Amino acid sequence: MIDSHGPYTRTYHGIVPLEDTGLKCHYIEVIYPEGWTKIDYYIDTNELVERKYIVTENINGNWVKTEYIPSDYRWVNGILFAYKIVQRSQNNPPSEIIVDDIRVNDGVFDMIFQMPEKQGHN
Repeated sequence: MIDSHGPYTRTYHGIVPLEDTGLKCHYIEVIYPEGWTKIDYYIDTNELVERKYIVTENINGNWVKTEYIPSDYRWVNGILFAYKIVQRSQNNPPSEIIVDDIRVNDGVFDMIFQMPEKQGHN
């Protein structure tokens, strides 16, 4: 299935096994305008969470591929978040992002979204 509404093209390639784990995942390919960026999403068919996504970008004429593997999903105020993301990139050592705490709408005040008053020109 191809859906080209909007600024990008989305293609559903069906259910595929994830190479590393064998988990069955929905494979969705998203290509952004001009074809400079492509993201391959692998969504777990049972839990409906991202198990892997691969970003391929054209940077200064070179195609660079970066793989992200989210895990340790936890619910926070009704929203599911990955508390760990492993990142693997070409020519770079793997890195890990580990989240200690996620807060939803905590400490956000309306005043930070208000525009300052315009000052007169003298």
